[in-house]
Amino acid sequence: MGNIHIALTGEDKENIVKGVGLIGAKELYPITSKKYADDGFDDLVDRIPFCKVHRTIDGEPLIIDPFGDDAYLELVGLILDITKKVDDEDDIYINITGGTSLMSAAAMSGALLAHATAYYVLERKKEVIRLPWHSYDISILNEKDRDVIRYLFKNDGASDKQICNALKEKMKDKPKKNYTLRKIRYSLKKLKREGYIDQISDGRKNRNELTIWGKIAEKLI
Repeated sequence: MGNIHIALTGEDKENIVKGVGLIGAKELYPITSKKYADDGFDDLVDRIPFCKVHRTIDGEPLIIDPFGDDAYLELVGLILDITKKVDDEDDIYINITGGTSLMSAAAMSGALLAHATAYYVLERKKEVIRLPWHSYDISILNEKDRDVIRYLFKNDGASDKQICNALKEKMKDKPKKNYTLRKIRYSLKKLKREGYIDQISDGRKNRNELTIWGKIAEKLI
């Protein structure tokens, strides 16, 4: 199991290097135009030696014409062809930062259709914004999940135990809401998996922080 990245490649490769470095990757499929194909692959191989960089899929180069009449359809189709080759246990990430505006739109569409996580690399920060459309469905959040999100919205960075103790105190007059640490951790695991929170290891405990999608969810629940 590992992370598979698909990335739009132009003249600047920095966003690709930063993206696979921040998220982690075992394989990368860089899609480029003929203009940048000659040195683009070699440059990426040199800069990310920890990651296998694919030059082709089924013997065909990962090259498209971003200004062609069928560019949108061609890119979406190529992304879907790549995802069909990926093991079901792997996680697919699609970097939409590079390329033309049309390429970014096609990459976002491909991510949605392939149930992949699209992401955008922030140029001036060591950070990516993930767009987990495939899992962003607030109807899956039960009451406990929503209480955790509401608490983190005002107490970002709280530990598992802090969240549990605070919700226990808040719900002490409601005995049916039995918020044990085990149940809170189960909820946090679910929220992380669905893209609502990030967990940062801090010694022997986790700090829980809402992602941008978690902050949006707080406005909807």
